[in-house]
Amino acid sequence: MKPLRSTITILIAGGLLAGLATAQEPQTQYPEPGEFRIDWERQVVIVSSLGAPNTNLPRPAWRASALRAARQTAYRDLLEAVKGVRVSSTTTVENSMLTSDIIKSSVEGVIRNFVILDTKYYEAMDVAVIVEMPLTGALYDVLLPGESGGQVASAAPAQPQPQPVRASGATSGLIVDATGLDVMPAMAPKILDEDGNEVYGTTKVLRHFAMTQGIVGYHNNVGGASQDERVVGNPIVIRALRATGANGCDLVVSNADAGAVRRAAANLPFLDECRVMIVLGAE
Repeated sequence: MKPLRSTITILIAGGLLAGLATAQEPQTQYPEPGEFRIDWERQVVIVSSLGAPNTNLPRPAWRASALRAARQTAYRDLLEAVKGVRVSSTTTVENSMLTSDIIKSSVEGVIRNFVILDTKYYEAMDVAVIVEMPLTGALYDVLLPGESGGQVASAAPAQPQPQPVRASGATSGLIVDATGLDVMPAMAPKILDEDGNEVYGTTKVLRHFAMTQGIVGYHNNVGGASQDERVVGNPIVIRALRATGANGCDLVVSNADAGAVRRAAANLPFLDECRVMIVLGAE
């Protein structure tokens, strides 16, 4: 297997194997066979993996054997892709797995529950499967146990909650504009003031919201971010000064902006409910 490569915009894509050229269905942007993508807007990892038939079997069994091989390859490829995900500004999934055999086995177990989005069949009897798994939910529970708001961890999928009714004109969320900065997406980034004090992070949120939708959402422009259901309505928009931390995932904002966010959050639950978007991209 070739080593993974990645490039970052809002999506992170990388090569696993030599790909096959296939026609894409309209409005379906799956990776080519042998590639993976981390979609930070949807907070999912998508992998396309190829399986070859076992030609030692009778020919009628080749297709089924290729499908089994593709699923096995998808698991390995997905595990490799997930290992590179930044959990915070100080650690990645792989780092976390190396520190604990329990975390390692738990991550491997979570990944086995991937969902098959599509299956591609080729004339040579090869089969490609496109699989997906979320960075929220069970994976979050394994990697960030009990950190958010001191709530009890639970791997069980949370039930969808109705959107809260807000007073007209009330602050509906926070958008941090980090365009032009070298910011790396992560599962649990922090927003800090100029003195290094935390304005927002895992200690500021309710665990239910963190597990179901992630600590933050990502977008590539402010206009699109402002229409995201996470913050839509009347979000505060502030500008990040710089990225910080070993992995470049955390953001520093001005003390004045930090004060404005803290005052707004004193009587409103938008930080507790993870109603925070970070805008990445070029100027």
